[in-house]
Amino acid sequence: MSVLVANHTSILNNATIVISLAAANPCPRQRNITRPFLFVHNYALFFFGSIFNFLAFVILMRRALRCHSTFTYLAFLSLSNGLLSLVHFSKWMLQYYFHILTENFLITCRFDRFLSDFLTHFSLFTLICVNIDRARTVTKSCPSRRYPKSKFHLVLMKEFLVATILCVFHFHWIIKYGSEVSDNERQIVVCDYRANQRATLYIYFLTTIYPPFELVVFFGLPLLINIVCTIIIIRSLSIRMRTAEKYRPSKGSLSENRKQHNSEGILSYILPTRASKTHIRSCFCFQIQCRRHTRLRLKMGRTQKSLHKYREENAAIDRQISTTDSSIENQLQVALKNTSDIINRSHRSRRTRDIHLSAMLISLNVFYLLLNSPFHFHQTFAKHFHDPNPDPCNVMFYGLIFDTLQQTFFSINFFLYVLTNRRFREEFYKTMTIIVSRCRQNSSRKEYNHRTSKLRIRSSSINTSAAVKSSSNHDNLMIDASSRQNLDSIMSDIESTTISPSQQPQQTITLINEMSIFNLMADKPDLIWQVFQAIQSNDNGENLWNLLDQLRTTTSDDGIVYMTYGSETPQSLAEKLHRQNLFKLIQLHQKLSSLRAQF
Repeated sequence: MSVLVANHTSILNNATIVISLAAANPCPRQRNITRPFLFVHNYALFFFGSIFNFLAFVILMRRALRCHSTFTYLAFLSLSNGLLSLVHFSKWMLQYYFHILTENFLITCRFDRFLSDFLTHFSLFTLICVNIDRARTVTKSCPSRRYPKSKFHLVLMKEFLVATILCVFHFHWIIKYGSEVSDNERQIVVCDYRANQRATLYIYFLTTIYPPFELVVFFGLPLLINIVCTIIIIRSLSIRMRTAEKYRPSKGSLSENRKQHNSEGILSYILPTRASKTHIRSCFCFQIQCRRHTRLRLKMGRTQKSLHKYREENAAIDRQISTTDSSIENQLQVALKNTSDIINRSHRSRRTRDIHLSAMLISLNVFYLLLNSPFHFHQTFAKHFHDPNPDPCNVMFYGLIFDTLQQTFFSINFFLYVLTNRRFREEFYKTMTIIVSRCRQNSSRKEYNHRTSKLRIRSSSINTSAAVKSSSNHDNLMIDASSRQNLDSIMSDIESTTISPSQQPQQTITLINEMSIFNLMADKPDLIWQVFQAIQSNDNGENLWNLLDQLRTTTSDDGIVYMTYGSETPQSLAEKLHRQNLFKLIQLHQKLSSLRAQF
């Protein structure tokens, strides 16, 4: 066989059979089946079991999710499953591509067995912790929020304690497992416990005590705890769902409340009621007034006009009181409705999150039962399933299939998280968005660095050509065609990086006597900056003329060194530049100054 079964006690009675199987390959029929199957399975194990589990660990460790203890346990479960899948894939890669068997070296043989058992059992006990934590959370009527920040640290301590206990328990694989056998010519490493005949107690432990102990502690106990926790979770969620359906306002209840309000309004005309302000009793549609109120009315209203006015005032007061009471009642109803909507929304979101988490854990428990049961039963009761003298090829083939099923269980976490949990999907989308945006930023940064390096090369070529031209002919300050083309390309690059095509003016700013401007930027940078400030402040033109005259006097020739906009005067130039985007012009000056400083 090309791949030896790991993570279970070998049932073969002779270690030389394993060596001969690996060397001579006496199982061609099984090899034809397992070789393409393992090729696909191991690559799927690497991508889905290793990379996706590490990605799930990164997502679950985000601050929005790790504040919940259940997501923190799931993060460590994904980490252990990813490491376990990586160990199996690395072993297969070394054997398939490099023809290196981990069984041929004593240290790799021991560490492979130790890591396989440790990571497998750590994943199982982490799954137990997840189920216990979820069952404890859903059974609480009022979750404790006293120390919300310490939950993550508490989970870390629990996971560290579980890892320490499992390391101590499985440390015997590193010390005792495997041995070196001498055949009078060389030392042969036998990755099996039966070759070490001196450690009889250790052999008795692995053959008699360890298989049933592993079946009970590492399979039966986790299965029982997971089933009990699943029943508790389902029962608690069903009670919550029934309670929510009972107290949820429905359309029928709203119509019944409206009918009750209308019936109360009809009965108010029949049953005796008393108004607090007017002391009037209404009964059977007749207005019956008390004796005191009648005397007061007769005393104040001797005439028909005053009596009519008194009735109008009472009616206005009653209308005002009724409108005030109705407005207050409406405000209270709106406030109560908003509060109830917020409470119902929070309860609904919490209930939805509980349902998704419970569905995730139930699916994990179901797959744990389906994919791990064949492996553990075959590992423990293989001697009872096979003949007294079994075919080694069939035994190893069945063990390989069951071990592949167990590895598949540790590779499906990411898909279960995506399919059953909405919060995980939301954080997954956010994480992928952040990764894509950072990749785009890095690519744009590389492009910007490449463009700046090209600008530096072009500016250095301009400086050398301009220096040679000015030294040969001082009277004529015209730049040669090559340097002018390079300068135009620099200006086009700067304008393309600072000004969008929609913001560019119809005419372009032309520089006359560019060499003088570059010299002035080095000699009189403050004067150049004052010119730009005068243009920005929308000067009337006098200050601008004075500054331009100062620039003219600083040159040795009669050329004008200020910028012209077509064939217009400086006043119209200042007005047009102010109406357009002046900040782009200042940016242009700053970039030219920085280029001059780099020369």
